[in-house]
Amino acid sequence: MSAAPEIYDEQLEAQADAWATRMWRAGDIAWKCDAHQKRVYDEYRAWEARVVAELREAQLLAKVAARERERGKRGLMRCFVFDIGRRWGKTFLVALIRLEDCIRRPGSVITYATAFEKDIKEIIQPMIEELVGDAPDDVAPKWQAHRSAWVFPNGSRLRLVGIDKNPKGLRGQASDGFNVTEAGYVKNLGRTIGNVVYSQFQRRPWATLILESNAPEEEDHDFDRIFVPDAKSRNAYVFRTIDDNEAISEEEKQESIDAVATATSPEDARREFYGERFRNPQRYVIPEFVDAAPLVRSVKRPNYAKAYVVGDPGTVDLFGLIWGYWHFELAKLVIERDWAKANAPDSEVAEAVRGNERELWGTTHREPAMMRHLRNTDNPRIEVFGAQRTSGGLLWKTPFSSFTWWDGAQFQPNPARRLCDRDKRVIMNMSAEHELEFAAVDNKDPEAQSNSLRTAIRREQIVIDPSCVQLREHLRAAKWDDRRTKWERHPKHGHYDLLACLMYLWNNVDRVTDPNPPQHWDRGDHMIGRNPGADKYEFDHSFAGAMVHHLEGERSQWR
Repeated sequence: MSAAPEIYDEQLEAQADAWATRMWRAGDIAWKCDAHQKRVYDEYRAWEARVVAELREAQLLAKVAARERERGKRGLMRCFVFDIGRRWGKTFLVALIRLEDCIRRPGSVITYATAFEKDIKEIIQPMIEELVGDAPDDVAPKWQAHRSAWVFPNGSRLRLVGIDKNPKGLRGQASDGFNVTEAGYVKNLGRTIGNVVYSQFQRRPWATLILESNAPEEEDHDFDRIFVPDAKSRNAYVFRTIDDNEAISEEEKQESIDAVATATSPEDARREFYGERFRNPQRYVIPEFVDAAPLVRSVKRPNYAKAYVVGDPGTVDLFGLIWGYWHFELAKLVIERDWAKANAPDSEVAEAVRGNERELWGTTHREPAMMRHLRNTDNPRIEVFGAQRTSGGLLWKTPFSSFTWWDGAQFQPNPARRLCDRDKRVIMNMSAEHELEFAAVDNKDPEAQSNSLRTAIRREQIVIDPSCVQLREHLRAAKWDDRRTKWERHPKHGHYDLLACLMYLWNNVDRVTDPNPPQHWDRGDHMIGRNPGADKYEFDHSFAGAMVHHLEGERSQWR
């Protein structure tokens, strides 16, 4: 009687082994998943079947593409996103899915990419060895180090690539599937997927892309900025936290959370295990620029102020420009406009400077040097930025809707100064070819200058017009490199040139000079001007003839 249970157990074990062998040969090993993993597995396989069916139908392909274009998609319909916290088992699940794919489709080439090469030896290899440990010999893959791949008896290959050390390993003529683990830590993820990976899926309607990661450390990482929103819109997205792992106890979960919170920070623990997104203040140049509401608003322009134009040249990077003024009464730097463009020729930059100065401040300009031969040389008067030199001295003739400042003796046109990074070529070209004078600024010690700007932002001493969208993006996104010696390059924002412009302006703006004229002043031509602001009248810059200085003996007056 005692031997019967042992015989029965042996029979059950043999039956189980035979069943497992059949399942391995069929490429169905989902029975290795825990219950919480199996639910996500089913969700992925259902999505995959739906997408592959659409792609297989050549007649429907055009309709699918048209529908995706209408919904704003750009060819990411093959991509599924696992946004899952640590200690859930997402890497195990993705590896299992790809092992099944290699068995189901003989001769397949599938790439398993990791953000860091060290993870291949420390995590991926041991996990795959455990997964295939009970596979029959006619199915089990063998590791070939010279190929850096698991090779299956049916000719399929599962390639392992560490992107940080071997980015060229991602390239290939064709791919039957691709997945990136810890995708939220891959630099230039969007460019990598778009330029390198996606083209390998041509003529393979069954090929899919799986991006798997916990929450990125970088706030504007491509994983969050591009792939998560796209996947959500297509129902190709799952989000899970450590609490969804039913295979470990609550005590074990809490131990992992407490360890990370103690070793690094509670914010890191919430990001790692619960997918919460946080800004790392150590990485960002202006970490205070999160809630921009107090800074981004419209301000009524004063009657008088010293205005500035600041440029940060770039060729491959953006050429950035901002226009702003110091609001003496509010003691705030007001940024009215921004402009940025890559590969902009000097002529386009000069036109942007002149055009915005005219529109914002009513500044008049001479024709650039290259057009000077077209001027009327019979006119004896010499004009410099709207001023005329007469026997009584240099007097400012206010053009229509002009914005001026008082230098203690007379009105001066805006901008009071134009500033630029120390690029001698640009400064010389702007002066010689376009008659726009820029003064070079000191760009040394960027951390000290950025700290000064951070203080101004905390004190709300800077106001940014809502139209300055690019400037706000540069302020929010700018990050230091690992050594905090320079700013990281961004595929869209370049070297954050508009932030550099704002930094230069804040560290060079004149906060002391009162730009307002006295109640009365001596024009120098035996006439008296009067400041209506002293009588509490408001000067409206929007109508013509608000102030006209007649330089040929007529009385100056306000209208």
